[in-house]
Formats: sequence, C-alpha cells, structure tokens
Amino acid sequence: MKWWLKLGLAIILIVAIAILVMSGFLGHSMTKVERVPIEETPALLGLKYEDVSFSSRDDELTPHGWYLPTQNSEQVIMKKRRTGRY
Repeated sequence: MKWWLKLGLAIILIVAIAILVMSGFLGHSMTKVERVPIEETPALLGLKYEDVSFSSRDDELTPHGWYLPTQNSEQVIMKKRRTGRY
C-alpha cells in the first residue's frame, strides 16, 4: 500500500473520530441542563395563586405547581416548578 494512501486513510479516520467525539460532547452539553429550583412565586407579579400537587400514576413523583384562578373557569394557567427530588 502506498504511503500517501495510508496517510489519506489515517487522516479520514482521525477526522471521523473527531466528528464523533465533538458530536457526543455537544449533544451532552446542550441537553444536560443545570436544575435550579424556582424561588419566585406569582405573588411577585401581584397574582393570586394556590400551591398544588398531583399524585403520579406510579407514586414515585409528586409534581408541584401553582393554580392561578381566572374569571373564565374554562382556562387554567399552571407554572411548573421543581422542589425536592430532581
């Protein structure tokens, strides 16, 4: 096998590995989000609200949120927040 062919294949292999490593790193860093609890409440905006929680189907998680009553009872605004287990 000629030296230039070996060199070309080595360069192609190195570039392919670099692309795979960069893709993995970027994919991980763009999808791993630091989870920070929400400290603010709708009261800071002068809104009335109630703390609510729901039982999950498998009882492993208890989602918490806020219920903001409206004049139109057909609409509900909920703000998801994280507390306790992430």
